[in-house]
Amino acid sequence: MPTQVFHEDDFFYNIEAASGSESPSANPEKWQRLSIPADLVDCIALRAVAALLPAEGRADEAPATLGLAGMVRSQAVNEASQRDGYSRPMKVVCR
Repeated sequence: MPTQVFHEDDFFYNIEAASGSESPSANPEKWQRLSIPADLVDCIALRAVAALLPAEGRADEAPATLGLAGMVRSQAVNEASQRDGYSRPMKVVCR
């Protein structure tokens, strides 16, 4: 039984025992859709790139890419806070 599946352009987490033939669309009660806030997609992508740079022989670029990811995250959180009317800053960690 898988704990996570990619189905119809989304990731789903298995919350109840399901066989391989029980898809999220056929048995939605057994699956929970996992979502990534659109505001954080760029941050996550930059963190992934930074993690892969050393394997490409470009380890010297990783710290700058991580720094850029942090700035993108901060900007996204600030914009989302203002847009959504939050009165206190959100704490978001991309690891």
